[in-house]
Amino acid sequence: MAFARLCLRGMDQILPPELSDVELEALRQIAAHPATSHIPAHVQSRLKDIGYAKEVLGGLVLTDDGLQRIAIDRDFIRTFVATDTSR
Repeated sequence: MAFARLCLRGMDQILPPELSDVELEALRQIAAHPATSHIPAHVQSRLKDIGYAKEVLGGLVLTDDGLQRIAIDRDFIRTFVATDTSR
């Protein structure tokens, strides 16, 4: 029983953190134009805290996890739109 609770508790940590629309848009901006993106400081801080972005040579760039998150969200939107249009 304790093992089941431990496994379930651990599974929560595997799920990606929820992002606001502003944070998702910031990820997209950084991916497209890292040098010219104007991201609010609190959003930059959050993206760095969850490991989606890091500072390199004074600029903000996405980590592999950040790039993967964009891909996951893009796939989710495609799946949602495909499901919605089949009605």
